[in-house]
Amino acid sequence: MTDSSRAQIVRHHTALLAIAQASIWLTAGVFVAAGPIAAARLTGHASLSGLMFALWALAFATVWQPRFRCSAGRQPACWAPP
Repeated sequence: MTDSSRAQIVRHHTALLAIAQASIWLTAGVFVAAGPIAAARLTGHASLSGLMFALWALAFATVWQPRFRCSAGRQPACWAPP
């Protein structure tokens, strides 16, 4: 493998990674933004509209707490190598 072909592969995979990360964050944002509206319309109770955001915030806070991270790196503990 030559240096130019390696650089081309790295650029291609970096672009794919950037697109994937943008898609994931966009999906999470839509879930958090549209979830309360959908829950309120489906159930007819405005009190349940905060459930989606509360679940997302709880999951985000739980996974990214430092005590739950792998001691060898910055990965969350659920993805840490054994």
